[in-house]
Amino acid sequence: MADLTLLPEETPPRLDIADLMIRLGVAIVFLIAGAEKFSTTSPNSHWVSMFNQIGVGQWFRYFAAVVEVLGAALILIPRMVLMGIALLAVTTASAAVIVFFVLGQHGESLFPALIFLGLVVLGWKHLNW
Repeated sequence: MADLTLLPEETPPRLDIADLMIRLGVAIVFLIAGAEKFSTTSPNSHWVSMFNQIGVGQWFRYFAAVVEVLGAALILIPRMVLMGIALLAVTTASAAVIVFFVLGQHGESLFPALIFLGLVVLGWKHLNW
């Protein structure tokens, strides 16, 4: 009797080391940025003065820190990568807009805008159409 196989054998998912290293690097950057926003209490520090210039209060600095740390954690969980990337991409896009329009630092807004584009590319790679 012939051996009949209707379904292909399932192969375990392959670990993509390059993708993991990129996600780990992104997570470390945003974890450090978020932790910096939590730890600065001096009124002369960069983050305190920047959020004072924005004019929405220091609660927004803590909110941004929580969002960055949460996004950094989510990007490391395989099933939550896209959610983490989306959270971080919205954060960096907002940062670019705020730095450009509210603070009026046109050249400085390029940095978060480029990070946003990098996150979009990383998110595009993780989309499963």
